[in-house]
Amino acid sequence: MGKKKRLISVFGSSKIQDNLYEYKEAKRLGKLLGRNGYDICTGGYDGLMSAVSEGGKLGGARVMGITMEIFDLPPNKWLDEEIKVKNFFPRLELLLEKVDGYVALAAGLGTMAEALLAWSMLSIDAIKPKPLILMGDFWREIMDLFEKRLYINPEGSLEKAEIVSTPSEVIKRLNRFKWED
Repeated sequence: MGKKKRLISVFGSSKIQDNLYEYKEAKRLGKLLGRNGYDICTGGYDGLMSAVSEGGKLGGARVMGITMEIFDLPPNKWLDEEIKVKNFFPRLELLLEKVDGYVALAAGLGTMAEALLAWSMLSIDAIKPKPLILMGDFWREIMDLFEKRLYINPEGSLEKAEIVSTPSEVIKRLNRFKWED
């Protein structure tokens, strides 16, 4: 029997366009996820969500997008499946609970909300343990600020998220994770 295929939510800004470094890295991440046996779930729209979806398709991943009725926007063209929900609340629920792990890329407010909710739920054991990987220097700066300014238990909360610099490091962390089935 083969290894269980894992579904990974990738959170990323819809505002980052294809000429930027973050877009190219997101596409590379998608391709590596697919080549390493992971499927991908995103918010389903443009920017980094499209980049990781395109890369995932090139790498052999199945790509799912969770879109919302409140936006009159088409999903990106790389999706195998679109699940359209009413608004942010059911979208967040699906992006967090339907998956086996999370990767957060460069962020706007929506991505921050997704990543911080995942981190919060992992920190209070509201969901089963899952990897939460934050990719890029953006996240180092945010987590440094959180460590200095938030009232959290650094030994419990900060270790629930791992910060990496490259798509290859994301794959290494996912492959090392001790999955609970």
